[in-house]
Amino acid sequence: MFTNIICIGDSLTRGESGGSQSVQLATNYPFYFSKLTGATCYNGGLSGRTTKQWWDEFGSAITGFANYDCAVIYLGTNGGLTDTVETDCDVDYTQNADTNTGCYGKIIGKIKADAPNCKIFCVAGPSEYLNRDSTMNPAVRHLASFYDVGLIDLSGCLMDDNGTTTSVERYLYRPIDGIHYNRLGYMTLANMIYDSMSDFMSKHLTMYDD
Repeated sequence: MFTNIICIGDSLTRGESGGSQSVQLATNYPFYFSKLTGATCYNGGLSGRTTKQWWDEFGSAITGFANYDCAVIYLGTNGGLTDTVETDCDVDYTQNADTNTGCYGKIIGKIKADAPNCKIFCVAGPSEYLNRDSTMNPAVRHLASFYDVGLIDLSGCLMDDNGTTTSVERYLYRPIDGIHYNRLGYMTLANMIYDSMSDFMSKHLTMYDD
């Protein structure tokens, strides 16, 4: 359905391997997502950035959102998000608060303004020991609803772990530092995003009938 996708995020989108000798893996999730969708995927991941930092460094200046027909936003691991959408966000994104949550809304708002036909998906991440279910995911769900965009909810997925360094999930997908993925992890992340996106679209056909 899509031909040009922008993947917005931090090191988990960029494809960092993690640890003191971290390198960017060419086999990151946008790489695998491109293979799954057949689309060109631009990797807009900026390592170590909060949502506000991503917006300040990249989002507010970009002029190329109009080039994309799909955007996948996976931000909030760094710095978290607060479920203060009603106070931090406005239909006019330029009026949003200068917070992580407000800047997440600014990203959505700018994409909508620059590329009205671009389909946007917000990612609620796996709820492993980083505890995104309290620091990130409720706000992501609220933002998706507030701006009437797609939601990719990975909470409770197979990559969750129980918070211990010896969990099977950590060993399989995040062996270096428990946060960043190996190749299997990035491939699995891409597959789950793809499946969740497809499922959401099938249940909300009227949002994608143009």
